[in-house]
Amino acid sequence: MDLLSAPDAPAAVGPYSAAVRAGGFVFCSGQTPLDPATGRLVDGDLGDQTRRVFANIRAVLSAQNLTLDDVCKVGVFLTTMDDFAAMNAVYAEAFGEHRPARSTVAVAGLPLGARVEIEVTALARPGPMPRRPTRRPRRPTTASPRSARPSRRTPPPSRRTTPRPSCRTLPCPRCSSATASRRRWTPTRT
Repeated sequence: MDLLSAPDAPAAVGPYSAAVRAGGFVFCSGQTPLDPATGRLVDGDLGDQTRRVFANIRAVLSAQNLTLDDVCKVGVFLTTMDDFAAMNAVYAEAFGEHRPARSTVAVAGLPLGARVEIEVTALARPGPMPRRPTRRPRRPTTASPRSARPSRRTPPPSRRTTPRPSCRTLPCPRCSSATASRRRWTPTRT
């Protein structure tokens, strides 16, 4: 997994990356209508805010040499479903004939009071990926094979418990007192 940045997109408002490349996909974090120059929400109706969101998404994708045509899944978050028609008009304008899979949900609130947030998943183009750091090799052990090792379920010899018959067992084999038969057997340490 590679953490990706996008210099032309707005800075993150929390502890997350603009995008992540993993398993042949680029997963872009949700973009809100922030102006990258000012770091503030754009003014205007939902159509203007949605256009700004798509401009931010294009900036994140272009940093990875991708376009909206590489997008295969979109997640749209609206603060009210009353804004669906306005968002959908700009969405159709942005994607043109390309029709990726999409989910649209209404949420209670979005960061910084935004009315729309959109996240995308794009199919990464083939190319060299940075190598993952290699793991340190395990140190060779001189221990005996696993079958010769004591089981983890068996306590060490110094803590082993052995049952001893006593008046604490139920029923008591040696006496018939009423109090002895009500007690439970408890193991004793050796």
